[in-house]
Amino acid sequence: MHYIQQTVIGPICTSPGCQCTVSNKTRLFSCGVNTIDRHWKAKQCFDGNPSPKRVHAQLRERLRYLHTTSIGNNAIAFQHFRVGDEGVTRRMQYYCSHCGLVDKPSKLLRQHCRPPMSDGDEVEGRKGKCPGTPVQNYVLKNKYNQMVPESFLMAMVAGDSPLRRLQPDLLLLPQTIPPPPPPSPPTPVGVQQHIAAATPPTSSTLSRPKKRIKVSPRQLSEVTSPQYIPPTGRHRIVIEQIRLLDHVGAENHYDFFLHICLGTGNLTQRLLAMALTYRTPFDPDRDDPHLKVVLRAADLWFVSQSANIDVKLMSANMRAALYRVGTNVDNDDSDLLGGKTFVPTNDLQHVKKEVKYFLKFLFREGHVHQDLLAALDQIYESVPYNDRDPDSSNDEIATRIIGTNLLPAILINPILDGPKKANGPTCVHDYIAARTTKAVDDTTLIIRGANDISRSANALLRVIRHALCHHIQNEANDFNADQQPNPNDRWSLYAWDKIREVQQATSISIICVRIRSGKFIEEKTAARLNKMVEINT
Repeated sequence: MHYIQQTVIGPICTSPGCQCTVSNKTRLFSCGVNTIDRHWKAKQCFDGNPSPKRVHAQLRERLRYLHTTSIGNNAIAFQHFRVGDEGVTRRMQYYCSHCGLVDKPSKLLRQHCRPPMSDGDEVEGRKGKCPGTPVQNYVLKNKYNQMVPESFLMAMVAGDSPLRRLQPDLLLLPQTIPPPPPPSPPTPVGVQQHIAAATPPTSSTLSRPKKRIKVSPRQLSEVTSPQYIPPTGRHRIVIEQIRLLDHVGAENHYDFFLHICLGTGNLTQRLLAMALTYRTPFDPDRDDPHLKVVLRAADLWFVSQSANIDVKLMSANMRAALYRVGTNVDNDDSDLLGGKTFVPTNDLQHVKKEVKYFLKFLFREGHVHQDLLAALDQIYESVPYNDRDPDSSNDEIATRIIGTNLLPAILINPILDGPKKANGPTCVHDYIAARTTKAVDDTTLIIRGANDISRSANALLRVIRHALCHHIQNEANDFNADQQPNPNDRWSLYAWDKIREVQQATSISIICVRIRSGKFIEEKTAARLNKMVEINT
């Protein structure tokens, strides 16, 4: 248990012994993991063993929510800064126009604000880096010693939150809330109190009623049926099917076979069919004709180093976020300082094999959307067919595929689609189960080594990260070409949003669980892939 809460301009500690802001006093809105940890160690205002990193991630998510819902809502934006409340003051002070730091104008000029450049030389005695300038206007201060320019809170209400420029990775969602009404003349305090007393409580002022857990009619109908199969028998059903695989250690993969055993059943036949699906070479008589050229495009994408160049073009901060794809917390500064960023792939052997297996599985299991097949047809028609050298035509089509979002769409859309049923499996669950096995022939199935399984899952995760980089880079070109203002800001918001969406997908979690399984099953570290060193981090 802890007492740290998020406000619209940053975290505070509501412990009776603290009642203060939790920040490094150099920026608004948030603080780092280390700041939270130092506060707890200094004040001892917590019970149990709370995680600073988890709390930091929760505070960031709460901050995003507050700034999103403050649009058109004065009550949220000014919740802790209402003039007249305990400890709230309103004074004319100097602050930075960009980040809102409140300080003396001389100190802002010398140490904080970036000096204007004159003939390419820095101004002597000035070392600031912030692009803002000192301005004087009203600043609000509350009982927790938080200070914020009044204009910043008004900008939040107007839908132009400073958070968009200061922390674009928090992804303020676009709102459909109408703009706030024009300001009305101030009402005397006595009249305000009379109006408040006469106004009945509304749904916005009352807490949401707690919903009691009920027994649904469907549940009663199911358990009272003569054909009812109790859930207490599920473990026995799963174990019986796993033992039919007749392989020592098959029960170690219980979690990855569970959805098949309790779903379609007949685990052995289903695994054998899926293993053949991803391993069987392209068959022109049976496969979708699009598959051949998509496989060629995927191979060319890696061999030509195009996939690695997309990674190198990304900023270090964004690659740090990509590195965190597969966890349920946001990346922070410690990842960047520690060099924990997604880097290009050096040894392409495993990622090339994995992307081809995954593409064959998606095509043959029917997980490629029709709109993508239509886009493929359009590219096909744009390339004249060469009777003398058909392979050259396929190579030309493959290069044009790489210039679009087709590969990222085919690889990532099934992950973003999520389960078709509530709390159900995705096609990636099926693929991970299939990659746990290997079809020796049309009738024989074996379980692969746990370390090999982990390495292939790691390769799949790298393929998805590469596809996400490729997509984000393509989107940058689209934003630059649409002739709209602020292309970099709009692209950055889109990129952070897409990374977060993939990061939190159900399919990503099962891939990461599969990666870690090698350590627990074979009691050794999972085999690593050969990655490049990125000097920018």
